[in-house]
Amino acid sequence: MWRAVFGGMRPPRFFLPGQIHDVTVRCVRSEFRLVPSEERKALIARALGNAQRLCSGIQIFALCQRSNHIHLCVEDQDGELSRFMQGFLSSLARSLNRIDGVRGSVFESRFSALTVVDSEALLRRIVYIVTNPVAASLVDDWRAWQG
Repeated sequence: MWRAVFGGMRPPRFFLPGQIHDVTVRCVRSEFRLVPSEERKALIARALGNAQRLCSGIQIFALCQRSNHIHLCVEDQDGELSRFMQGFLSSLARSLNRIDGVRGSVFESRFSALTVVDSEALLRRIVYIVTNPVAASLVDDWRAWQG
């Protein structure tokens, strides 16, 4: 039934309003399409801003740009996480393809979204996201990471 409605695309996932999510999205084939640079950080910021204008009920608590994936912690006040991520990722993919002079998919499959159940879990997720480059031994201090 859903193929008739959505064609070859998967139907959007549904999220309850008021939930907080730890979201991860990875580049296809683990390609380093997101290596932190001023240009790529600006593209991510612009794509996030566009998506937030589309879905004003999304509040971003934390973000970490790694070379081949992005971590986000967001509150989804209106149950629009799928719409937000579709807007964010499609805008970002078009921009990345334009500056890299390529075509095709930038992100693999779907984003993952883990529901954060309480304030202690929220704090742990934000700390994990912010300190992710330290855990990966990319920098000694989280403030030194450029993404």
